[in-house]
Amino acid sequence: MMMYRCAIREIQTKLEVLDDEFSVENNRNPISFIKTRIKKPNSIYDKLQKMGYEFTTENIQTYLNDVAGVR
Repeated sequence: MMMYRCAIREIQTKLEVLDDEFSVENNRNPISFIKTRIKKPNSIYDKLQKMGYEFTTENIQTYLNDVAGVR
């Protein structure tokens, strides 16, 4: 899960910097909000089980593409 948290933080930081740059340089702000989320381990487990896969790091990375998200 740490890998996903770090990735979310990195993307969120980059978006916040872009947000600040747009506000200062262009007097406009196309980013109205930034929201992040990471799927809970029990939800990941349940989803893998429904798909017929074991709960392993490799299966998470291979079969799930919604573990972390940014809006």
